[in-house]
Amino acid sequence: MPESDILGISSPFETDSKITKIEYHSYTPYTTSFNNNDEIRISIQQTDVYPYLNESFIYLEGQVSDAGKLKLTNNGFSYFFEQIRLEINGIEVDSTRVLGITSSLKGYLSGTPDNYNCYENAGWIFKNSSNLANSNGEFSACIPLKYWLGLFEDFKKILVNSRLELILTRSHSDLNALNVITSGSTNSGKVVLNKIVWKERKNSLEKDFSVFDHCNITNVKVFLNSIAYPYDNLNLDFAKNNFTLLYDMYTSFQESYYEKSIRNPILSPSTFLTHAPIIVIDTSKQNDSATASSVDVQLEIEASESLLGVTAYCLLIHDRIVEYVPFTREVRKLV
Repeated sequence: MPESDILGISSPFETDSKITKIEYHSYTPYTTSFNNNDEIRISIQQTDVYPYLNESFIYLEGQVSDAGKLKLTNNGFSYFFEQIRLEINGIEVDSTRVLGITSSLKGYLSGTPDNYNCYENAGWIFKNSSNLANSNGEFSACIPLKYWLGLFEDFKKILVNSRLELILTRSHSDLNALNVITSGSTNSGKVVLNKIVWKERKNSLEKDFSVFDHCNITNVKVFLNSIAYPYDNLNLDFAKNNFTLLYDMYTSFQESYYEKSIRNPILSPSTFLTHAPIIVIDTSKQNDSATASSVDVQLEIEASESLLGVTAYCLLIHDRIVEYVPFTREVRKLV
């Protein structure tokens, strides 16, 4: 505690009670069809309510076919959807594609052991491998939208005089959200979504799509207009358990992105290796030449074995600045 607080015996008592009421309101889609490839739109048309996006979430109910043979993967609910977009007054202000992969990568980076139970309520089960559905395959989930879109995480103010629309696109298949309980027991599966509510305050069942592989990568570099990140080679060797530098880069994300002085990653080194050996490259410190104009981005990957039949996913986290004028309802994307 600062010394001024200890000595400030004459400081008046202050209370902040400007907000007199907070409620959760439910908003349902126009359509009742939540099949594969369907576009699902949820709107908030009332301009006399003041949404607080940071605490809003999606509520799901549904059922998995062949419940005795199939179970949902870690973060499986996110794999139900291919894309999510948010529009304010008809202007798209944020969007995410390949939602299952993207939210998994971001969750592994942002999550901490302290809030793992909150993640588990949203369908994260990598620590205990539990089944998210009951014996009949029925499930429900509350997924904070800040797990899916950066605007919900960063914008911590109410919106005034605004019309909101959340657009979800169902995945073309549910197989990436499912995993067989016993190998070879089935080669097909389906999820039926019964309810999607916005509350405001590739394809193989044998392969767990929520688990990432290191593919014996030895080095990765990102080039921004010929400037290399990181400067030195990584010299990774997973066969010799040489990945500690990679784990240190992973743990540094919270320190850099959230400007925190404490690193508190959700993954231990062993779980990082087996579930999500993510390569985090911090390019936030750049000179003027890299930020003054368009940037040419190149990614170079080296591996000790041939990279056949695999897919590399790259998540770019960047600034998005939106200007919002409540009284004129004008929304403009600046960056």
